Amino acid sequence: MIISCHELMPVINDALARGQIIRVEATGTSMQPFIYNNDTIELRQKLSQLKIGEIVLAELPQSFYVAHRIVKLEDGCIYLRGDNQMGIQGPIFYDNVIAIVTASYHNGKTRRHDKGFWRILGILWIKIYKVTPAIKVAYRLPRKIASFSFKAVFGVNFRVCIKRLRRRKK
Repeated sequence: MIISCHELMPVINDALARGQIIRVEATGTSMQPFIYNNDTIELRQKLSQLKIGEIVLAELPQSFYVAHRIVKLEDGCIYLRGDNQMGIQGPIFYDNVIAIVTASYHNGKTRRHDKGFWRILGILWIKIYKVTPAIKVAYRLPRKIASFSFKAVFGVNFRVCIKRLRRRKK
């Protein structure tokens, strides 16, 4: 069953008001590499002042909902940016923030975004966002070169070779 976000938001708001923790599936790639498409995110009621680096679920002016990171606080408004985006969304009024994303679940592993390693990494990501495209290229380039070299030497793609080896083991 698929339920639209507009029908589900009153239920989510009521549950958050009662202090419950909500888990929903994230869609889209705007928060990669921290939250991937189809990851489960954990939402909690906003209890204290919002801080730069927190990931929040907010309603944008066009009745559009996003879970993005706070990159700027100014005059009672917040400014958001997806970790995989260059543009900033805002100003967004504090009242439009629905919840705080405290954790995500990716490939069976929990990532706590409200404290610890992932929180610190998220704040660093904000500071270096202008060079993140170069970081992504630097991360992918060795893999592409290795894949190309393997194919040139052995005449077959690395992934195809691995699949064939796995079949032989069975």
